[in-house]
Amino acid sequence: MPGDGPFFIMMALIFFVAFPTVLMVGIRWIKAANREARIGEGAPGGLRASELKGLIREAVEEATRPLQARIEELEAEARPPARLAAPAPRTLALPEADDDDVAEPARAPRTRTGA
Repeated sequence: MPGDGPFFIMMALIFFVAFPTVLMVGIRWIKAANREARIGEGAPGGLRASELKGLIREAVEEATRPLQARIEELEAEARPPARLAAPAPRTLALPEADDDDVAEPARAPRTRTGA
């Protein structure tokens, strides 16, 4: 039939060119959207992980600052002043050795001789 030629050519172009092109563009668009969502660039006002960590660190430091000051005050109260420091320990005096107390000389160790 004479009219079937253009129809088959048009179907072949759609099947082999247009359809794969639409698929590839769609896949690239989805991958780009996922990448932007993962990095945080896609959403306006989004935070990166380093920015979020910095904000958390600042908030924790600000919240614990009064507690740290209170801990330092309590440690200063508990620490004795330098002038009231504990006296140095006294040494015990040993009794003088009498001349009568003479120690016996040490014995030589026994040795085994012969069999």
